[in-house]
Amino acid sequence: MSLKANSVQNFQLKCYTYAVQKAKKIKMPVVEEPLDEVMTRDKVHKNEIMERQMRLIMNATYVDHRKLQNSTPNYNFITTLKPINMRAKSGGYQDVYFKRGNEMISLKKDVTDFCEKYIKEVHPKNWDWGSSKRDFVNPKNDPTIEEARAIRNVVFKDLNTKIPTSVDLSTINNVEAIKAYLNPKGKHEEFNMKEFASALKIELEHGRLKDVNLTNNHPFLTAMIALAHMSESLTYYKRLKVIEAEGKIFEIMRKLDNTRGNKAKWYKELAKVEKELIVSKKELAERLEKMDDIPSMKELGN
Repeated sequence: MSLKANSVQNFQLKCYTYAVQKAKKIKMPVVEEPLDEVMTRDKVHKNEIMERQMRLIMNATYVDHRKLQNSTPNYNFITTLKPINMRAKSGGYQDVYFKRGNEMISLKKDVTDFCEKYIKEVHPKNWDWGSSKRDFVNPKNDPTIEEARAIRNVVFKDLNTKIPTSVDLSTINNVEAIKAYLNPKGKHEEFNMKEFASALKIELEHGRLKDVNLTNNHPFLTAMIALAHMSESLTYYKRLKVIEAEGKIFEIMRKLDNTRGNKAKWYKELAKVEKELIVSKKELAERLEKMDDIPSMKELGN
């Protein structure tokens, strides 16, 4: 089967072919499929397939329309980005690729590389956060204060370096307050790092803890999520515990109102959560007391 292309379509095909060549050169996850099969599977016209895939690959490879190379399009095959299987089993992770320099990096591999470089030294056993062996559902595997410090050191160094980094952390809101919070020589460093370790555990819900796996437990990405919240208020996580306890109490009271017969179970649960609320309020008060070495927020969170 051949594609009869007019001058516009021929230009598009040249763009597309050049994009495919570049995608293969930088080792993007691409697969070549017969055009007939793609048309049958996706139930769309061949020109629409070409245009759709051309945009995907050209966007992914940053191809400039003005920088075309001489190439002969193959009208019988279509090169596509590898499709993601949306019917993966519960908790399954679909690997994500990102560009670093001229190379496409697997996020899954980057998690292991990061952990081997920064986490393994302080946590030799089950150091790979992306591995199924590090089951964060089990509280025994919670991020430790030593791991929090190791991650903090990476972020703090990047925040203070004058050399451009892959992620520009200087754009974080209230960056001076974040720097003071992460300062290894800070007045309340141990308190801050215990809190930071707890924040990392909470934000691992964006990783392999839940079916919606966005980070694959990458320590740096998890830290960025935590710091995004803390850039709005450094009391965020202590206030979160208070709010969650108050929410539980509200729901238990509703249970008691709607339960007929034996309510002992819910009264027992109520007593437990009320104690949690008292502890959470004390922790918030302690957080507020230990803000004296952190500058006030210049920008207030939304």
